[in-house]
Amino acid sequence: LLDARRRRGHVRECHGDAHLGNIALLPEGPVLFDCIEFNEEFKWIDTISDLAFLAMDLEHRGHPGLAARLLSRYLEQTGDFEAVLLWDFYRAYRAVVRAKIALFQRNTPGLDAAGQDRLLETYRSYAALAERYTSIPQPYLLIMHGVSGTGKSTASGAIVEKLGAIRIRSDVERKRMHGLERQARSDSELDGGLYTPEASAALYRRLANLAETLLRAGHPVVIDAAFLKRAQRTLFHDVAQRLGVAHLIVHCNTEESFVREWIRRRAAAGTDVSEAGESVLDAQLASQEKLGEDEIMYTWEVAPLLPESIDALVIRLHHVLAQDRRGPVQP
Repeated sequence: LLDARRRRGHVRECHGDAHLGNIALLPEGPVLFDCIEFNEEFKWIDTISDLAFLAMDLEHRGHPGLAARLLSRYLEQTGDFEAVLLWDFYRAYRAVVRAKIALFQRNTPGLDAAGQDRLLETYRSYAALAERYTSIPQPYLLIMHGVSGTGKSTASGAIVEKLGAIRIRSDVERKRMHGLERQARSDSELDGGLYTPEASAALYRRLANLAETLLRAGHPVVIDAAFLKRAQRTLFHDVAQRLGVAHLIVHCNTEESFVREWIRRRAAAGTDVSEAGESVLDAQLASQEKLGEDEIMYTWEVAPLLPESIDALVIRLHHVLAQDRRGPVQP
């Protein structure tokens, strides 16, 4: 895999030392400095190794949610899902490097006992983090559910940051499949262009394949898509069953009046990756296939407009998933 990524151009001239101590927050935004220039072998690395250093440092400083957001944003921007297979390896590697540096610093001439003790604790914390990255993972699969504008991206974003899942967004992957940038407009007609039944079926197959890749790598996954058809939901149910991981449908419940207002504002702003307007919403409401009784058994409801509803969902998910359960997550 390492050789294949090098051949495909993922080994590049990177920063090489991209931890938080080498980032300044200036008025114009965060700026990286002090990159490695003195050693070709240190700075010509896999891009995911550079990113893993920053993520590891965020986790070490008590911000695992920001690390999870960082990885999901990287994957959303690049489509480099294969990199996740090396994510734990590179985070562990970077943690060991920092642990080793802490031990080196303990031998600084003139360092007092208190300073040596602090560095020893730093070493131990990095070593413990590296060991955690080698632990047996407990992946799970969550799929969002609801028509356009119900807050699926808001809820799934909170799940990413608070539970450490990797999010895959259908709006982004749909455009990637057709060679479009995430913010590009396809100007597709209803049931045409990017939104034909054939294109939609291909999209959900791609999402399922990506989800399976990430789950096999040991990472929890949340799919940000509408899932309005039974066949789409069954496809992911089968993936979870085949891999023996816990799975759950998260239904976003938002009043239609709020949904329509949000869609109008989103269209006026023109900055969202979604192209769904009110005509799409009308079509979805008319053609959606409601959840079956067997699906409702492992469906949890959330009201994305209410932060306390999302917090309650995350707390329940964390409690249930911490019990190392397999199969559908019961309400």
